[in-house]
Amino acid sequence: MILTPTELMEILADLSGNFALERAEAGMLEAGFGDLGIDSLTLVETAIRLERDHTVRIPDDELPEFRTPAELLERINTTGTPTPMRPSTDPPAIVDKSLSTMVKAWVRPRERRT
Repeated sequence: MILTPTELMEILADLSGNFALERAEAGMLEAGFGDLGIDSLTLVETAIRLERDHTVRIPDDELPEFRTPAELLERINTTGTPTPMRPSTDPPAIVDKSLSTMVKAWVRPRERRT
């Protein structure tokens, strides 16, 4: 699997909402994720998108190891684990919530039922 710097930066721009990243200017690949406005949730969403669209799996426990887009890109292009595509037997689900909304709802303290 070969992912170009431009493709990675487009994914990061889309998921972070920082569309300045789409230009992939010199030095952006070496900048820290925090400096680019990319948080840990965006990295999780990026891993999900890579697995879904590019059949590359990066385990969640490895995500904190990456400090820059260049490090992530190197991992994708050298050791990205291909994920076999499985045909789905279920019809596509229509989801109107973003991943971040679902995560926030899940981690919100649960109300006691009486």
